[in-house]
Amino acid sequence: DSGTVPFADSVIPGDNLMKRHALITALSGLLAWTAASQAQEAVTIKLKTRGEGDTIVISKNSTTNSKIKIADGGGKVLADVNETEKEIVEFTETVQKREGTKAPTKLERQYTKSQKTKGDKTTESALQGKIVVIEKIEGKYGFMFKGGETVTGAEAKALQKEFGKRSDADAELEKLMLPPNAVKPGESWKLELPKILKEIGKEGDLVTDAAKSTGTGKLLKTYTKNGKKFGVMEFKMTVPVTVIGKGPGQLKF
Repeated sequence: DSGTVPFADSVIPGDNLMKRHALITALSGLLAWTAASQAQEAVTIKLKTRGEGDTIVISKNSTTNSKIKIADGGGKVLADVNETEKEIVEFTETVQKREGTKAPTKLERQYTKSQKTKGDKTTESALQGKIVVIEKIEGKYGFMFKGGETVTGAEAKALQKEFGKRSDADAELEKLMLPPNAVKPGESWKLELPKILKEIGKEGDLVTDAAKSTGTGKLLKTYTKNGKKFGVMEFKMTVPVTVIGKGPGQLKF
């Protein structure tokens, strides 16, 4: 029998960027079987607007490679720095309040992992192991640990950057991440990075080299839980960044 089934989990490892950008927001959707419900049948993935109470699992694994060389007027190298920073973030996000297809005004995130590794040193974020309530009040998102304490420091800045750019049009960007045709578990598809990066570029603080960028999506698996079909998707991107920031603090590569 044909039908639709929830697509609950999104796994986003290895988006190897010069600067990790909050491009990949939670991708939730529907898997529509194109044939009989068997594990290896091709499925068409469609976006589903998550309603109140709907949950999605997100895993982000990013690597930032920074190469900076500074030379004087005579060409003498004054500094040559190569740094690699890795970040792993895993959380379960639940919609608490939402009006129709507009962006949610209240969400809850339960962080199971949030850490950065620079060199041989790994640092855990204050979010790890915590539940964060994200609520939009008077047009601005606020962030509180469940229990009442306000999220502060670097964690608050990261969340402000992510949610400060959210809009009701985010679904259009998410659609660009999906395969154009039905895919089977284990199959990959090429991401339309020029279109995706064009959308990101509208924010103005990041300029990328679309011609040298590569990206793929992959349907890792589908499975049944409580009588419903679920699935896991993976996205990988390599995006060279040419400009970061604006004004006096702008960096060009």
